[in-house]
Amino acid sequence: VVQQYIPPGREIRVGVVELPDGTLQTLPKYEYFVSPEDPIRTMTHKYTDKDDQGELKLATSQRKCPADVDPELEAELDRQAKLAHKALKHRDYSLFDFRVDPQGNVYLLEACPYVSFTPGCPLMVMTDHTDLKCPV
Repeated sequence: VVQQYIPPGREIRVGVVELPDGTLQTLPKYEYFVSPEDPIRTMTHKYTDKDDQGELKLATSQRKCPADVDPELEAELDRQAKLAHKALKHRDYSLFDFRVDPQGNVYLLEACPYVSFTPGCPLMVMTDHTDLKCPV
């Protein structure tokens, strides 16, 4: 597979939740900070040292939720995430990672077909900033 290289600008995760009436609600955006010197997130970006019980801890730096996005970018991210949710026939929820290049062009990087429901996972952090609450 050969893909176009998308220069680092911003990497933003978008969550979509399907409401009981079938409408799609996007969640506050979750940004992972990338740079030309550090353009690709690895396990080091996701986890830090082990906790007292020897379990990996989630990294807390290099990310922000809710992300600072202007209304135009937010509308485009929401549009693409909802289209992808429908096209992939997801139900209940979905997560998508987007790269926004330095010129502001939005590219879908990946669909995240599974999610952790642990308190620090992105979907739970996103819903913490809405009236939707997960009982976990």
